[in-house]
Amino acid sequence: MLLTKKEVAERLGVSESTVYRLFKTRQLGGYQIASVMRFEERDVEEFLARAHSAPVEPRPTPVIRQPEQPAPLLPVPQKKRGRGRPRKGVVEVPEYYPGMKVV
Repeated sequence: MLLTKKEVAERLGVSESTVYRLFKTRQLGGYQIASVMRFEERDVEEFLARAHSAPVEPRPTPVIRQPEQPAPLLPVPQKKRGRGRPRKGVVEVPEYYPGMKVV
């Protein structure tokens, strides 16, 4: 009997994306035609048998390092602005704008 991806996920107790990943890495046998995936019951049972018989190796504990002290921040120089452009934060209205004809 053929099972859908959703039925296999329920039987294994995992998500559908995990079933897809197991299929793509060839850990779980099945068939895919276009976007439709089907799995045989015996393939699922074989996968469960392999999963239960394989010993689980403990993951190594990660080493947590203390962060280094950051370098002191240096003052950032202000960019020079062109003639007639006001500085940041200063509201200034010039008498005339550059490029205007003064009559």
